[in-house]
Amino acid sequence: MKALPLVSCIMPTYGRPDYVNESVAMFLAQDYPNKELIILNDCPRQIFAGKFHNVCIVNRNSRYASLGEKRNSCIDMARGAIIAIWDDDDVYLPWRISYSVNEMDRLGTQFYRPADFWAYWGREILHENQSVPGWINHPWVMFEKALWKAVGGYPAMNIREDDGFYERVHRKLGERFIKYEIEQTDRFGIMRGTSQYQHTSIDGGQHPLDTTPRRHNITPAPIRDPLLRAAHDRLIAQRYASSPRVAGGVSPGNP
Repeated sequence: MKALPLVSCIMPTYGRPDYVNESVAMFLAQDYPNKELIILNDCPRQIFAGKFHNVCIVNRNSRYASLGEKRNSCIDMARGAIIAIWDDDDVYLPWRISYSVNEMDRLGTQFYRPADFWAYWGREILHENQSVPGWINHPWVMFEKALWKAVGGYPAMNIREDDGFYERVHRKLGERFIKYEIEQTDRFGIMRGTSQYQHTSIDGGQHPLDTTPRRHNITPAPIRDPLLRAAHDRLIAQRYASSPRVAGGVSPGNP
C-alpha cells in the first residue's frame, strides 16, 4: 500500500470567529489521516489561539492587500504536495479529503473539482448546485502545489481571484472548464448561502463581519444553525447507509 500524500487545507479567514470553531471541528472529523490545516487570520487585533493536532494558526497584524495574495501566502506555508481549499464559512463532510485524493489518483489529474455540490439557503431541503463558470465552486477544489506554483498562483485580486486562478490552470492544462462527475452520496460540500456573516461575493449574509479586537480561543464545535446541522447529519447517515465499507471503517485512501 503506497503512502498517503500530505494534504494541506488552507483557510484564510477574516471576521468570522464562530465559523472558525465549526470549520476546525469539520477538519478534525475528516477520515483522511495525513492532513494539515493552515488558518491565516489578518483581522487586526483579533487573535486566534488554540492547539490542535496538525492545525497551524497564523495571525497577521494588518490585512493583506488582496485575497489572492492571502491565499498564496497560505499555500506558501503549506507542507503538503496537495492543496485543498477550506473556506471558513462552508460545510465539509468527513470524506471531503479522502474522496478527492482518491479521485485525483484515479483520474490522474493535477486539478480536481466535483461537478455537483449542495447549497443551503435557510431551508431544511438543500439545493442542488453544479460547478459551472461564473458560479461559486472554489470551496470544493483540490490541486497539486506544483501546479499552483507553475501557473504563478492566484492573481492579486479581492473578488473572483478564484476565476483568475482557474484561467491560469486551464490555460496550463489545455482545458476549458475542468469538472468531474460525482455520485449524490459522495458529494462532500455544502455551500452556506444563508450565513450568519456577510459574504464577499453573494447575498445571504445576515450580519456584518465580527472584527471586534479580542483574543479568540478556538473551540471546535458542531454547526450552530439547527437546520444546516440536521442536513449535515442526514448526509453523513445516508452515505454510511449506502456504503457499508465506509461505515465499517475502511482505511482512507483505499478504493
